[in-house]
Amino acid sequence: MGFKEWTKRTCKRWICCICLLGSMSILVIVVHTHRRLPGRLVYTKGCDFYELGSGVYVMDPDGNNVERLTGRCIKEAVSPVWSPDGKQIAFGCRLNDGSYNLCVTGLEGIGWDMLCQKYRGLFNLDRVPARFCFGAIDSVSWAPDGQRLAITCSGQDRETLVCIATIDGEVDCWPASIIVGEGGSVQDSKARVDWSPTQDHLAVSLSVSSHSKIFLTDMDGQNSLFLAEGRDAHWSPDGKQLVFLYDDLYMINQDGSDLQCIYDLPAYPRDISPEQVEDVRTGVHYFGGSATWAPDGRYLAFSGRSAIYVVNLKTKEIERITALLDGMFYDPDWSP
Repeated sequence: MGFKEWTKRTCKRWICCICLLGSMSILVIVVHTHRRLPGRLVYTKGCDFYELGSGVYVMDPDGNNVERLTGRCIKEAVSPVWSPDGKQIAFGCRLNDGSYNLCVTGLEGIGWDMLCQKYRGLFNLDRVPARFCFGAIDSVSWAPDGQRLAITCSGQDRETLVCIATIDGEVDCWPASIIVGEGGSVQDSKARVDWSPTQDHLAVSLSVSSHSKIFLTDMDGQNSLFLAEGRDAHWSPDGKQLVFLYDDLYMINQDGSDLQCIYDLPAYPRDISPEQVEDVRTGVHYFGGSATWAPDGRYLAFSGRSAIYVVNLKTKEIERITALLDGMFYDPDWSP
């Protein structure tokens, strides 16, 4: 073989290798770009065509595979949350008979149930203590051990209560005013609670003297610490940070350091030109409930009332994953 022929063959081999490596690089980029987000989202949606009350739904984090969890047996649902093992969902519920309870269901209960047999009310309302919820439950959160839940509600004298319940239906409640102490007045408004995923510690959002405030506290309301002004605080999967709402969407370390604005909520324009109508319809102008973390801690999902959105915490890019004006969306929770 001459030198000229050897040179041609060698060049062809190098070109083939380069093309192959280029194709593999492109493949890696495509696979990475279209990587599927982990877990599933549960949320409530109300005011749909078939039912005036709110229902519980589950879907993939890209907005696909939507399934309705509750049927006509549940007239109202609030604050659905996944158990730590991802096998059950608990939520505050108003049943067919008008009573309020804490409902728990497994994923096998997905679908409409005309016999009302798929949803278990956790509390025997004839046996609960005198100091207990009078009316609807405002928020629900699982303990890391999956055996207990924290709830917030209003008591019979309209005081705001924080309750710790076991999956066997035992419940112990204490007034949220314990957290605030002397000099603060807790208003009768919807309090929210979230249980740390790593320890027996609660984040409780309260309305105190007409201000929304977030406290960190022990399981009995003792050793409370004011964290920040805001509402609907939610722990990160590692228990080191919290995300919360205060006009905008914020993140903060559990020691109160490194406060960051994740999403700046735009003001709703008073005068809208025809050219702005579509921008207003597709924009986020109201937060409809707490934000929730992806299990890997890299994304957040939150409801903008008319839709649910996912934000990439690294790039701050936001994507709407549900149709607009398809009901009122609240309280998404990301499965472990």
